[in-house]
Amino acid sequence: MCPPNPDPIDKNGKIIGFPVSPEKVKKCLRQRRISHAETISAEMWLIARLYINAFIMNWIKYPVTLKGQIVTLFSMTKKHFEPLAQLAADKRIWEFYAYDASSREKFRKIFDAALAARKKGIQFPFVIYHNRERKIIGSTRFLDIQPEHRKLEIGATWLHPDYWATDVNPECKLLLLTCCFETLRAVRVQLKTDENNLRSRKAIEKIGGQFEGILRHDMLRENGSKRNSAYYSITDEEWRAKKISLLALYNEKRSSMAKKS
Repeated sequence: MCPPNPDPIDKNGKIIGFPVSPEKVKKCLRQRRISHAETISAEMWLIARLYINAFIMNWIKYPVTLKGQIVTLFSMTKKHFEPLAQLAADKRIWEFYAYDASSREKFRKIFDAALAARKKGIQFPFVIYHNRERKIIGSTRFLDIQPEHRKLEIGATWLHPDYWATDVNPECKLLLLTCCFETLRAVRVQLKTDENNLRSRKAIEKIGGQFEGILRHDMLRENGSKRNSAYYSITDEEWRAKKISLLALYNEKRSSMAKKS
């Protein structure tokens, strides 16, 4: 049998980066004292890990464009900084975040960190583009990307307040969740928010998020206070029924918005 942890580990308990050489794999086997009878050959293990690594690196292929009727989600690039920074200057956006990104300097750090995280394969940021108005109105991301477990999180979503409680968020979530379950074949999608952000919690529940509980002291805010987070999820077994409900919500919201206009 292979070791319980599929990633080769050195004598200090650190994961060896991939791709690995056969020599490193053999060394790992010796350090773990796994007999030949208990494992496959080092060469076969190496080949398997290379295939797994290729899958991990290509689970979400850049760039990604998710097009809807109201909005299109484009992969975030450096050229998007200026329009996003102007939108982010509205302090109302950051009321329930662990940080306030309304200053240009702070937003630059968050923006650059998002692009760096995409290169590492742990996040995938998007900009939200309003099709009819032909402008960027916010941002969202895939977070905590774990392809080996086929799970990830949808989060860091923010919109200019002009688009709160409109048909934009339901369509964004419909596009993202459809990508997760029908393209990436994810088995779990997680969503979370500040336990006191009732507007966000209500929105997550409307799109079908199953409440899982409150994680206490989940984050530290910039002012040092502790944030409790409300966790939600949708699983692959639930997606078919959840999608029907989400489509109904989306169509209802679109109809309501059309009457107002």
